Amino acid sequence: MKLYNRKPRDPWRTIRNLHEQGFLVKVRKGVYRYEPNAVNLKELEDFTTEQKLEILKRDGYKCVICGKGKKDGVELQVDHIKPKYLGG
Repeated sequence: MKLYNRKPRDPWRTIRNLHEQGFLVKVRKGVYRYEPNAVNLKELEDFTTEQKLEILKRDGYKCVICGKGKKDGVELQVDHIKPKYLGG
C-alpha cells in the first residue's frame, strides 16, 4: 500500500512473490509472517564475468529456450531459468 497507494490486484500472488523473494517466511499453508532476519540472511549472488562467458560459450551463444542468438538481433542475458528457491 505504501508503494502504490492501492491494494494489490491478486493478494495471494503478491504474498507468494514476497515469499519467493525472501521477505516472508511460510509458517504453514496460507500463513506467512515477516521475518527481518530472513531478509538479512538472504544471499544475492550474481554470476561473475568469467561464469557468464563460460555459460554463453557452453550454450553456443544462443538462447536455451528459443535458440536465437546475436545474429538474430537478440541480446542474451545470463540468468537463472529455474528460481533459486527451487534449486536453480
